[in-house]
Amino acid sequence: MIFHEPCSEASGIVTDMLKSKRWMINFNRLLRMSDEVTKTLGEGKIKSTQYIPLKLAIPMFEQACLEEDDELQDIWCKLISKSLDPEFDVAIKPAFIDILKSITSLDAKILKYTFDFVSENSAPNQEVDLNNCPVSLDEIKDKFSTVPYSDIMVSIYNLKRVQCIQEYLYKSRAVNDFSFSVGRDLYYVLTYLGSALVEACMK
Repeated sequence: MIFHEPCSEASGIVTDMLKSKRWMINFNRLLRMSDEVTKTLGEGKIKSTQYIPLKLAIPMFEQACLEEDDELQDIWCKLISKSLDPEFDVAIKPAFIDILKSITSLDAKILKYTFDFVSENSAPNQEVDLNNCPVSLDEIKDKFSTVPYSDIMVSIYNLKRVQCIQEYLYKSRAVNDFSFSVGRDLYYVLTYLGSALVEACMK
């Protein structure tokens, strides 16, 4: 499957593929996916598209068509759009697909917030060192104050599980050794995998 055709034609190919395998598909979600991808390509002023390998194209279109949460479907659509963009300079990895299949909209929001925090607190025109841009649990809780604490922690643990964030190791002032932060001093840092994922589908 070479996606040099307009998105509507590509969607038709995927629809035929899904039908042939007798997979159930909500055609309203398919149409929304097609519209969002076309819109994103237009906003990015992308005049030509590039080939997407089958091992990436099929699962991306399948998940985008089947996703019933608008926020998560938008993320899949952005991933498809970036994959089609020959100017996009972040390699689209199969791991991105596995991660997106494993996260909720809250997970995505917390990951994006962590990314934005790093961007806003990094020195301009300097390479960002993700390991030195920690965000505290208290800051995450304040940002998502309407969300139950237990839900926030489940999302954080899931983002750690898929290796998009990790606990921050800091050098203790009391002893000359590294230790995990605890309690109210708990901090997290964005991993390079998490940063690449956000670049690929959440910006």
